[in-house]
Order: sequence, then C-alpha cells, then structure tokens
Amino acid sequence: MQDIRLGDHGINILQKLNTASATSMDDFVNTAQAIPDKDYEYLLQYLSSMIAFAVSELEMRKRKESGNISH
Repeated sequence: MQDIRLGDHGINILQKLNTASATSMDDFVNTAQAIPDKDYEYLLQYLSSMIAFAVSELEMRKRKESGNISH
C-alpha cells in the first residue's frame, strides 16, 4: 500500500466488491477471489478500527444522554 491511507484503501476494496455484487454473483465471487490477501488484511484493519470507533462513539453518546459525562 503506497501513498494511500488505510481508510481509502479499505473503501476502495469495499467499492470493488459492492460494484461486482451489483452485477452478478459470479462477478462478485471472481472479484472477491482476485483481491490479494494483503488487501484483505488492510480491509480487516480498516473495518476493525471503524467498528472500534463506532462502538466508542455510541457509548460516549449513551453516557452523555444519561448525564454521566459532558462533552
């Protein structure tokens, strides 16, 4: 991964898969199989960091709504 941010790389992979899935199941499978292992590692890194962020943001909002913290 050269000169591209992890998020951009992850989104590009998701876009490839999404575009292929809109075409046909065969196209999706072929596209998914053509993606290199390293790209899947980047995708998993991106998704796990986004999940961690979303969980923490949601928890912060819930605590804020309940009056336990101020932002």
